Amino acid sequence: MAKRTTEPPAEPEAEGGASRAPEAERVSVDDIEDLLTKLPGVHRARVTVNDVGYIEEVHVLATDRRAAKQVVRDIESLLAAKWAIRIDHKRISVAQVRGMEEYLDLGELQVQSFRMDLDKETGLLTAGVTCMFAHDPQRLIEGRFLGRNLPSQHATALAAAVVNAIEQVPGITSTIAIRGVVECRLGDQTVLNVGLAFLNWRQKEDLAVGVALVRGDIQRAAVEATMDAYERTLRYPPPPPVLPQDYFR
Repeated sequence: MAKRTTEPPAEPEAEGGASRAPEAERVSVDDIEDLLTKLPGVHRARVTVNDVGYIEEVHVLATDRRAAKQVVRDIESLLAAKWAIRIDHKRISVAQVRGMEEYLDLGELQVQSFRMDLDKETGLLTAGVTCMFAHDPQRLIEGRFLGRNLPSQHATALAAAVVNAIEQVPGITSTIAIRGVVECRLGDQTVLNVGLAFLNWRQKEDLAVGVALVRGDIQRAAVEATMDAYERTLRYPPPPPVLPQDYFR
């Protein structure tokens, strides 16, 4: 298996391969991948190295706001400036996905508060949740659900309010439905599972599952489990294979 660090080998690699200056510091592949994701528009990066530490391939997933050639040049310049790593541009592959720029820039969605309000005259219950974006805390999303006041359905009502907020996130194009809110025992702990049904890029129904410990607060657990389902599957849906285009100069 290829090593997860890059380091100068005893002899330089043949012409056409990736190389790095002998005096350059040892650096982990994880550090390189993390640095590349800081480039404008780059969402994910994967780096593979050979047995002597040379970079074999660099694959990045990026938005289509910038030309693939520019992304490749940025990668070359960044690695050279940061760690004196020289890499052949032919080893860099850029996959671009249309329409992801605003979605990727927003980042993590966080729950700021949640509430349950009962209208005594109508007997209707309003579940509400306020969410914010980690990188833009001033931008708030309000999720709501209106239903009958049935104590056994309070957790489901809050999960529905969270779903209403999630559906307002840019990049979420599928209608989401609650497939189930199930409480169960795991050892000496009570666990709440929330299943969310949605349409994937194949337009086939898929399932996202989230889990949270109840810890005596079923309402909070419902919110946390629904957000967990969002983070696991809906926040980073796999792109359709027809959209990315590999670029080799």
